[in-house]
Amino acid sequence: MTNDKPLGSPDNPPPNEEDQGETLQCPECGSEQFQMDERHGETICPRCGLVLEEDAIDPGPDWRAFNPEQRAKRARTGPPRTVMRHDHGLGSEIGYGRDARGKNVTGATKSQLGRLRRYHRQATYRPGADRNVVRALSEIERINNALTLPETVAETAATTYRRAQKQSFLHGRSIEATAAACVYAASRFQHLPRSLDEVSQEAQAPKDDIARTYRRLSEKLGLAVPITYPTDLLPKIASELEVSPSVHKTAHALIEATKEEAIVGKNPSSVAAAAIYRAAKQLDEPVTQNDVAEAAGVTEVTVRARLKDIAEDIGRTR
Repeated sequence: MTNDKPLGSPDNPPPNEEDQGETLQCPECGSEQFQMDERHGETICPRCGLVLEEDAIDPGPDWRAFNPEQRAKRARTGPPRTVMRHDHGLGSEIGYGRDARGKNVTGATKSQLGRLRRYHRQATYRPGADRNVVRALSEIERINNALTLPETVAETAATTYRRAQKQSFLHGRSIEATAAACVYAASRFQHLPRSLDEVSQEAQAPKDDIARTYRRLSEKLGLAVPITYPTDLLPKIASELEVSPSVHKTAHALIEATKEEAIVGKNPSSVAAAAIYRAAKQLDEPVTQNDVAEAAGVTEVTVRARLKDIAEDIGRTR
């Protein structure tokens, strides 16, 4: 059964939320249940068969893919929205040497495209603000890659930097120091902490400037940076030492078994290093105190002191 009168006429108005309220109803039988026929692009009432809408637009692709490789190759959309681009990845780009059909362009057209790219780049970046964001995001990505941190850390750092820019935190401060401070805070947020020494080694700013900027940034934005626990540092140290997963798991269990009173106020890196060394010895893996001390960035004396604390605490609990 179809309606003879066109959809949208006074005698057959289309169902919408403004006319019908929050619930849509069929104008013939009053049913609130509708069914979409994707093959014919129609919305029908399953009770009386009235066609409520027709010629619906299919939002899906006009191609088929049978594996992820084909889907990635045939997709014609751009990359997803990301905070790692100053325009969130929504800007347009002018290509090099080929037209929309993929054919090579002539020399005169190449020169024209080059001028258009230059004008487009100059018009895209706002004076000051966008240029600083581009510079900061590039620095954040460079430090993040140098520290072998996942992309989520860089995205968290970029979001923090944008918040700082909106609150006028950047006036009179170094972009490089602020970017490094954002990476340092983001690594702790993601429970993959890196020390200030490690960050400053890869950053283009002194350690004191990064530490000072980080303190001011935390106060200005009210960052609730979580405390770094020894278990957060185990993956990094274990990866540098190339120990087996069993050592990592045993070291994690040792730290969990140690009472917090025994390690409170101690350097988390030293506690993690001592736990990995003790776990490696229990599993007969060739790891020396010098190895774990260098991987954790502490001294052998500190590692031995933390080994003593862990051994005494475990001995008291038995």
